This record gives sequence, C-alpha cells and structure tokens, in this order.
Amino acid sequence: MYIITFEVAGGGAFPLDMLRYDHCFPNSTGDAFALAEDRHTGTPVKLIAYSNSNDWEPTKDRWASFGWTVSNVEGRKF
Repeated sequence: MYIITFEVAGGGAFPLDMLRYDHCFPNSTGDAFALAEDRHTGTPVKLIAYSNSNDWEPTKDRWASFGWTVSNVEGRKF
C-alpha cells in the first residue's frame, strides 16, 4: 500500500467532486477548512490518496479543467 500526497491550487470554488474522482481527502484540519472557503487565493491545499501502486497520480488534466493545478506529487510505501 502506498500513500500519495499532493497539492492543488486554484481560484474560485474548490471542485469538491475531485475528492471523489481521485479518491483523496484533505491532509489536515486546516486543509479541510480551506476547502470550505468560497474563494481561494491560490494557496495550495494538501491532499492524500492511498493506492496499491506507487505509479498512481492525480488526474492533472481533470483538475486543470476546473482551473486548478496539481503539484508536489510524492508517493511512499505505507
């Protein structure tokens, strides 16, 4: 099992459906509260996903379709 952490940043409402789509969740309480803000200023939100493969990556193109970018993708054995 692998844990993958990554950051997303963008403006406007957070695309909540991406949590379901990428099977991920906020890294901390602060990140969770940031999701609830109506408007984001570009401050990154750190997310976590679990995978059976170290090759898993968030769907960057789908995030981009909502105006959000993905960065700092890191995987490690859990």
